[in-house]
Amino acid sequence: MQPSFQHIMTFSCQHQYFKDGLFKAIIYSCPESTSKLLKDLGIVIKYFSGGFHLLSSNPELLATEIRSNPLQFYLNCKDPYFINYSDLSKFSPSEDLFYFNNLDSTFNDVGKTFDLQIEDFTEEKDIVKLSHGAFKIPSYAEGKSYKYKDASKEEISENHILSNTDEPDTVLVNNLPQGLIRVFQDDEFVQNIYHFPSSVWNKPLGTVEIFSGALYDHFKKHGKVNYSVNFKNRETIWNYYLIDPPFFNYEDLKIINKNKEVVFKPPEKRVIQENSKGLLFQSKEKIPLLEYTDDHFQLVENFDEALGYGKVVVKILPRASPDFIYQENIDANDSSEPETFYSHIYFYL
Repeated sequence: MQPSFQHIMTFSCQHQYFKDGLFKAIIYSCPESTSKLLKDLGIVIKYFSGGFHLLSSNPELLATEIRSNPLQFYLNCKDPYFINYSDLSKFSPSEDLFYFNNLDSTFNDVGKTFDLQIEDFTEEKDIVKLSHGAFKIPSYAEGKSYKYKDASKEEISENHILSNTDEPDTVLVNNLPQGLIRVFQDDEFVQNIYHFPSSVWNKPLGTVEIFSGALYDHFKKHGKVNYSVNFKNRETIWNYYLIDPPFFNYEDLKIINKNKEVVFKPPEKRVIQENSKGLLFQSKEKIPLLEYTDDHFQLVENFDEALGYGKVVVKILPRASPDFIYQENIDANDSSEPETFYSHIYFYL
């Protein structure tokens, strides 16, 4: 007789950029150790575009699994432009890793989901550095006591954490399985490190650890559990470059939105290329990048703001694309000035 399976959990990545909210560019996978653990627990995984489901033949088995042995899932992104349309200014795809788990998740009464990121959206607090056997402690202070804990807040044995006498700020990791290391100076949190023992690893965008004991508790209380991670879309200053000569024949051009509001500054004459001029319209405020929106911008002449009327020159202007993002050059050592991102849109008649 074939076993029956119960839907116990769904995990999904949400993203404000997409019309339906699903970050479908994410590809999921899991290590061999998790595949074995899923089999031992009688769990079947079903992937879908934007996430995955877990189906269990016996949910009670989740309660018997040791707390320090989580199910681990990798998140990779197949869209090279995700870094452009995502608000991830502190994230380096080559060096950083997003880390999430279900131990300190927050239940969202509105969506009936457990949010796994720390704040409303993924941000710097969800980013961890990687270690393949050694890592440095920032702002190391001699004479201070350092402690190390895993994701479940259990202290890691000194047998696994070795100090380096030649470099006291460097910690050597010995015979410790893959997972999170939380560093404390006395009782004050310092940083999170994600330890992966092998240096040969195709680093993913992020990793999600599902601790089965916590999953079982959530399942018993809420029924099928919905875990989610929420990404925010980037907002940029939009620059429209109108580069056909006929644009110079118009008087008093403005760009308005569908609500008949002037949302761009007056045009400036710019040299686009050698012997080529154009008009630059820059948005007054940052505008979110979106896959789709019913909002639109019009180019109008002699617009009367009181009447909300003007002669339409271009009915619908093209929207900004994540292909053309320009980051303003600022002093890397000066944190007082925030980074500014611009979207450039070139328009021809």
